[in-house]
Formats: sequence, structure tokens, C-alpha cells
Amino acid sequence: MKNNEIILTLETSQRTLSVALSFGNDVIAEYSCYSSNAHDKLLALYAQRLIADHLSGDFSKLNYVALSAGPGSFTGLRIGAAFAKGLCFGSEIKILAVPTLQAIALEAKSHLKSEHKRIISVLPSHKEQVYFQLFDLNSTPLGDIEFENYEIFQNIITDGDFICGIIPEELNLAATSIFPNSRIICNYALQMIANEEFAEIETFEPIYVSEFIPKTATKKLNI
Repeated sequence: MKNNEIILTLETSQRTLSVALSFGNDVIAEYSCYSSNAHDKLLALYAQRLIADHLSGDFSKLNYVALSAGPGSFTGLRIGAAFAKGLCFGSEIKILAVPTLQAIALEAKSHLKSEHKRIISVLPSHKEQVYFQLFDLNSTPLGDIEFENYEIFQNIITDGDFICGIIPEELNLAATSIFPNSRIICNYALQMIANEEFAEIETFEPIYVSEFIPKTATKKLNI
């Protein structure tokens, strides 16, 4: 990869929206906001500001758009995917769909100690459930992404596991918080560029894992 290649990185899978611009492996600017309802309002705005400030407003100067592909918030993932597809469609810009749990596992390597035997990356879902995936100490997956309740998840933990990611407080685990952000997503994207692992714009879909169940409002009837 050339150091002058330009990457726009999007993290929309969790509550924190993060958008960054990188020249090679150097993140030169980033915007972020912690809010569950800001992604649709701020994603395009943050991207436009970055491009205006550093690329004279010319999106065509981008080489890649790297986005957090999930699992995570259904709505957040859809917003990120739609924005990336719209930006790249009909252009030379390539999409990098970064698996979020694997990006966390790669970041975890710098925290490992001699007693650790494997990595478990974790992200919260809803109703006392989590997404998680097991990795060896080189951040190579040992299995598929799993989606389970707290009890089942706790039963798979063994001595020597390095647990990391966004860990629900209710689990009360000794774990290392690694929040997915655009810098972490960009680090993994660099590996994907080296391996030419690009997503197809027309067919790419985020990693949802669990089925989306929309919330329905209930109206109390006065009889």
C-alpha cells in the first residue's frame, strides 16, 4: 500500500459514531459523537467536513472507504452501508467491509500477556445478549460469530481467555474495554488492502447475525 493512498473510515455499528480520514496508516483527522440517534444526522456532515478541510471538497480523491461491517446496531450498520455504497457507486473508490469483532481482536494483540491463551471479542446486543467471537493470539478466528445470552456466554469462558470489546457491566467480568472506532477499523482495513479484500458494492450487506425486531408502540385504550 502506498502512503499517499487515502482512506475514509466509518464506524457506525455502536452508539459512538466515528468518521476519520487517513493517509496510509496516518489518521490525520477524526470526528466522533456518542449518541444512539445521531448517525443519520451527522455521518454525511462529518465526512463532508473532513473532505472539505483536507481534500478541497473533492470526494473523488479518496481511494478507499472502510466501514465497520458488524455485528452491531441494525440501524447504524444500515446507515453506514448505505452511505458507503452511495459514495463509491460509479467511482473508482473501493469498499472495505471490516468485521468489527476481528478489528477488536487485532487491537487486543497489543494488550496480551504471557498467561493469555485466546482472545474473546465481545459486543453488546439487547435483552441480556451479546455478540462474541473466539480468536487465537494472532487474532485469527477460531470459529464463527456467536449470538447468545449472558449465561451461555459466561459458560464458554475459560482460564487464559483475554476478554475485550464492549462488555456489559452486568456480566461483572475482568475484561479490557476496546471500543470500536475509526482508528481501529482503519488498522484492520490496512490488512484488507494488502490482501485485496474488497467488497462488491452491489452485493455487500453488513454482518447482522441476529434478526432485526422493530420496536412497536402500544396504545392504551380507554374503555
